[in-house]
Amino acid sequence: MKARIYKKIKKVRGFSTLEVMFALVILVSAITVALMLLFGGQNFSLSTDLNHQGVYLAQKTLEEARSKAQDDFGAFNPDIPAVVTYNDIYTNTLTTYTVLDADGNVDPYSKRIESVTSWLEGTKPQSVTFSTIV
Repeated sequence: MKARIYKKIKKVRGFSTLEVMFALVILVSAITVALMLLFGGQNFSLSTDLNHQGVYLAQKTLEEARSKAQDDFGAFNPDIPAVVTYNDIYTNTLTTYTVLDADGNVDPYSKRIESVTSWLEGTKPQSVTFSTIV
């Protein structure tokens, strides 16, 4: 009779070890997923911050150019880009283009100004472009 009870206890003990192993596997998997979500969220936050800053710089550069064009329209030479680098992250290019009228002639009273801000997000290049006619 004692031998029978001992065999049952031995089986139960082995079964509980297997349960503990499965519980550890599930726990480690859950912690891994939680850490991946945490660091993925930080990456998304940084990406959004870089995008907002890029849009802000492109818009700011274009607005400054529009203001300068109202003061001195001749200051913008067509097809000569002005390149500015901010914080070693962003590169902004301001380019002026000639505008053609309906007949295909150069319109002397209008110019198209384009502001392009570009940056690298990890290894992926990003850019934003704003354009206006002054």
